[in-house]
Amino acid sequence: MSSASHPSRGRAFVSPAALPALLVVAAAILLSGTRSSVTPLVLFEDGLRVAGLLLAAAGFGAWPTAWLLPGRVGGTRAFLLSTALGSGLLVALVLLLGCTGLLSGGSAWILVIAGIVLGLSKLLSAAPPPAELADPPQEESAGLKRVGFVWLETALLAILAWPLSIAIFGATLPPGLIWPEEGNGYDVLEYHLQAPREYFDAGRIQFLPHNVYAQFPQQVELLYLLLMHLRGNAHEAAISAQLLHLALGVLSVVAIGAWLPRGPARWVGVLAAGGVPWLPYLGCLAYNELGVLYFATLAVALVLQALAERDPAAQRRWLIFAGLLGGLATGAKLTAAGVVVAPLALAWLFTARTALAPRAGQAAVLALAAILAFAPWMVRSYSFTGNPVYPFAYDIFGGRDWSAEQAAQWDRGHALPIVDQPPGPRLALAWREALASSMFGPAAFALAVVGAALRRDRVAALLLIFVIAALVAWMTLTHMPGRFLAPLVGVLALLAGRAADGVSAKQRCIAVAMIVLALGGAVASAVAITQRIDKAAADYRARTNVSLADMVDRADILIDFAQPLNHVLEDQPGRLLLIGDAAPFYITAPHRYTVVFNRDPWLEFSKNAAAVESIDWLRSNGFSHVVFCWPEIDRLAGTYGFAAHVTRAWLQSLVAAGLQPAGPLGDDAASERYDIYRVPQTPSSRGAASP
Repeated sequence: MSSASHPSRGRAFVSPAALPALLVVAAAILLSGTRSSVTPLVLFEDGLRVAGLLLAAAGFGAWPTAWLLPGRVGGTRAFLLSTALGSGLLVALVLLLGCTGLLSGGSAWILVIAGIVLGLSKLLSAAPPPAELADPPQEESAGLKRVGFVWLETALLAILAWPLSIAIFGATLPPGLIWPEEGNGYDVLEYHLQAPREYFDAGRIQFLPHNVYAQFPQQVELLYLLLMHLRGNAHEAAISAQLLHLALGVLSVVAIGAWLPRGPARWVGVLAAGGVPWLPYLGCLAYNELGVLYFATLAVALVLQALAERDPAAQRRWLIFAGLLGGLATGAKLTAAGVVVAPLALAWLFTARTALAPRAGQAAVLALAAILAFAPWMVRSYSFTGNPVYPFAYDIFGGRDWSAEQAAQWDRGHALPIVDQPPGPRLALAWREALASSMFGPAAFALAVVGAALRRDRVAALLLIFVIAALVAWMTLTHMPGRFLAPLVGVLALLAGRAADGVSAKQRCIAVAMIVLALGGAVASAVAITQRIDKAAADYRARTNVSLADMVDRADILIDFAQPLNHVLEDQPGRLLLIGDAAPFYITAPHRYTVVFNRDPWLEFSKNAAAVESIDWLRSNGFSHVVFCWPEIDRLAGTYGFAAHVTRAWLQSLVAAGLQPAGPLGDDAASERYDIYRVPQTPSSRGAASP
């Protein structure tokens, strides 16, 4: 009996097209257990919360997605679009509740449950596909062929389980242990997780005058905050946050497969994207780049849908949706305004079929939709600081606790040393960070070039213009770290995949060659990321005599043993003032820190005050200890700039005036990093100064 005679058949909980991805993920989980037997267990526990959050996002986005789309989109594409748009709505609710002090464990769970209920209601209310869209009856032999195709696809994509297993292992490690190129996740400990932790501890989202990075848009970081409330502990939620970031990267690769036709095109595109080392590398960290990649990939896919659309009204709806996703990408990272939204609008302007005036209007619609999605962050920034794009555009808007001097320091700190030289050095750096970078892998760019050359149509032109415009924006608007180009991964993969689509029998050798090249690139990338994690493990063992595998899910070790400042106040009340160290995520003792671009009140006071007055300021403001982190002070002084009067000679003058050395801290490494002094509890005989 054919499936057409069974109304209940034809709908499966898992589409056969999704099976290869599920099997690759399952293989990656098993492989991750070879590095640490604890990793799969941690993944299961923390992954459930991540899965619940993503399902809630999909639920919040399910109804708006159905309203926005000009035509019916089902299956994987609908889930991906709903999750992306829904995450924007979910974060907007978290922002609203957080700013009003209403975000808590209870309200966080209510949000998640409400999102899942909304998703179920949309799923149950969905009508069956029209008869003309239903799958034709399948004979048994056709079913067998389909099963064989699934296993062939799984076999070809199985190589991706290798780098994914490394990403899973790295994501189950506590933040701060790996990737020395990133300062072992310094930015995570300084603001990606630290700012949500401060919101969590305070019970509300508020302006942090000591951490300018916390004022950046936080489309991904507020999802981390939601996980902290779901877990009930900021430190215990850190691994969930890393797994969420990794999941966004995985969904990005799935999106590429969903928008490429089955067969060689999908295999090449997915291998090209999944084989880029940046994905597993960044997936180990609670950064935001993979969120940008996710939103950007879907935005590009929707613009391609608009390009294929003939109806102007439907075209406009595709572009509105794409613009909203571009705005969410900008909400994840400000650089996406130049690397995602502007290239999308420009590429549309040059490749759409309509006359110039309608094209310009459509590009403006896309840009306005992006601004609308980004608006919550401008409202938050304006309400906190009076500047909608704080700390930028200070000359125009000003800004709370900021100054022209700080704005100039910020510009200097984030500019390339070669900024005043001819473009040659920038081009050389672009070559090293992008085209010749082992973190992208040459295969991704090579496959994209082949795709652009073989498929010389409007779609290829749009994607190529996007890549060029994004590269130009990255070279001119940023200090050119390679990871800022993560949004290009999806576009390169779409270009690569299209080259293997629809080839004639005479051109099948091209498709085979591209599959081989994609597989080779994926293998090379897997080897590269394996070497990096092995080197990180060896370096960690050399520093600590502890295996990296033994640190899976052990943030407690970093808090209780590896962070000596937590023991300074064990037997006495007090408060620490950190000078230089701005990555205090694991410090649980009462403390205050200041990011280098912000002005520390004590340093501002002390640069024109006598030593004894500086000590009295500390006491009168409730500080029992002051901690100097000289390695960080020296590093910052040579890069971003640091208060010029903070020198070892100045410290000795404070000691002569009464600041008391508190002795060594723990092991030699801690003593080399931290120089700690006790503030005398009685005023100096010379008299105290008012702060």
